[in-house]
Amino acid sequence: MSNPVNKRVLMVCPSFPVIESGAEQMDRADGIRQLVRLGCEVVIIAKIVEWADRGAIERTAREMGVRVVPVPYRYSNRKLSPSERVWKFLGKFRNPLYFDGAAYEYAEPGIRAALARELKEFRPNVVWFEYTYLWPLYRLVRRAGVSIITRSNNFEPVHFLEEGGYTLFNYLKFVPKFLGEIITASLSDALLAITPKEERLYRKLGARRTGVLPLRSLPRFLASPLQNIREHRPLNVFFMGSSYSVTHNEAAAEFFLRQIIPKANRRAPGEFAFHILGAKLPDGLVRAAQQEGCHYEGYVQNIQEFLSSMDVALVPSLMGAGMQQKVFEPIVRGIPTITSRRAIAGYAYASGREFIAAKTADEFVEALLQLRSVSRRKELSLSARSRSETLFSQQALDAIVRDALSSL
Repeated sequence: MSNPVNKRVLMVCPSFPVIESGAEQMDRADGIRQLVRLGCEVVIIAKIVEWADRGAIERTAREMGVRVVPVPYRYSNRKLSPSERVWKFLGKFRNPLYFDGAAYEYAEPGIRAALARELKEFRPNVVWFEYTYLWPLYRLVRRAGVSIITRSNNFEPVHFLEEGGYTLFNYLKFVPKFLGEIITASLSDALLAITPKEERLYRKLGARRTGVLPLRSLPRFLASPLQNIREHRPLNVFFMGSSYSVTHNEAAAEFFLRQIIPKANRRAPGEFAFHILGAKLPDGLVRAAQQEGCHYEGYVQNIQEFLSSMDVALVPSLMGAGMQQKVFEPIVRGIPTITSRRAIAGYAYASGREFIAAKTADEFVEALLQLRSVSRRKELSLSARSRSETLFSQQALDAIVRDALSSL
């Protein structure tokens, strides 16, 4: 490998990716491999759930070439006794910003002790924080004189409101989340947002050095063969959500099932076969998926094989911040994609060239009718793949991380 970075990097993250089944775990796993490939010595402090398989964590860490320091969740992802719940609530009064429950988990003594120990013994050149709500740990790093890189997964306050709803209670929780983002921006030496749209937000918050680091799993999809665009009927149209316990996935699936499919079937009967993928689809939507021409596939084990038989990705995005893999994966693979303009999040894709933008159900159906043309689908596929190779190649993503590490 030419010009290795040669940095000792201490990564702190909410979980360790033993199983790479979802977008978050795939992204983090490829990010860890990237640091190792660039020549970094990597130690990871990771929160783990009570039922975590520590043996599997150790085996995966060895395969990746890293060392993992597991720290059990104290407040989240575990059952608390009534007295523990009381102490958790009272503990938040130490700092009103701890009413952001996600951040409060990183104010607990266990992870602070683990971080202090690794700062002293591993002596990292850089501490790499995955996610902005880990800010309660930043001052420990600052006092040790170590540089901080933060990789933001989404702009947490906006994501929280869109996922949880615009209620008075949620607005009250929005405040500590927003102030936490300001702290993160001010204390990070480099802040890598996941989209250009969110990078602009962090610059406005006063971050001293910003960049854009997209989903680190996207190069693996560029390595797959370009989608085979075929002339046949019915055309296979799919919507893919990793899990419908996530609010934005459920909302998009309902829109797909209850509004788009019925309109498309009325406009072009028999022209399309609709497929919905992903686990934990609510019972009401499972029943909605029983309509004519629709198939609920559930969790698909061999996603590569399944997607190779698809013709169009139809991916409405009604809410949620960050970078949604269900939108970008099909675009990168060269599958003709119809999605909401908001989902592109500032990346240099043009509607009509690399994807088709739609907002209402009628617009989604009109776009779908356009894609009955095999030549139109081929145009979109080739343009999307070409642009994706520029934006998301492994070389491009390595350059972003190498630049951030080398600048400190």
